[in-house]
Amino acid sequence: MDLWRYLAATKKTIVMYGMGNGADKILDVCESYGINVADFFASDGFVRGQQFHGKTVLSFPAVKEKYGAENIIVLVSFATSL
Repeated sequence: MDLWRYLAATKKTIVMYGMGNGADKILDVCESYGINVADFFASDGFVRGQQFHGKTVLSFPAVKEKYGAENIIVLVSFATSL
């Protein structure tokens, strides 16, 4: 099973670390496979209540509190110029 099919089938909550065009590209692929990305998070110093794709960007501690660390899959999605 490839990554995208695994993510589409998992019962775990999928969250993305990072924002920007890298995250946009990964989110596009997720949407094409029917993969729900529940939330986005950033490093503590970058979390200022901003929105990304209609969701408030959280800190990692907030994500763990909301979903439980054992119940999440993190997709790393930093910006890229490529």
